[in-house]
Amino acid sequence: MKKLTGTFIVITLILWMGQSCTRQPFACYSTDVSPDSFYVMQPITFYASCSNDADSYYWEFYGNEDSTEYGYSVTKTFKNPGKVKVFLLVTGKSKTASASDSIIIHP
Repeated sequence: MKKLTGTFIVITLILWMGQSCTRQPFACYSTDVSPDSFYVMQPITFYASCSNDADSYYWEFYGNEDSTEYGYSVTKTFKNPGKVKVFLLVTGKSKTASASDSIIIHP
């Protein structure tokens, strides 16, 4: 009986360690242009390069020209000045994380 209980404890510990080793993804992004230099009709590339443990990348842009994009990096050109909400959702090993911020597009 002791051997069976010890085996059960070892198997439970191994399964628990395997689950705890699955890391939670981290979402963040950067751009190729300084945030104070976002202008109308200027291509801006958004990168998820500072995100960790992610396999897929979903982007939403709201408040200027609403759109959704997919990929590690996306390039956007905004036709109108104003505020844009940027949202990034990353997924890795069935877990998700997100980052969002507002940017200003200058005339």
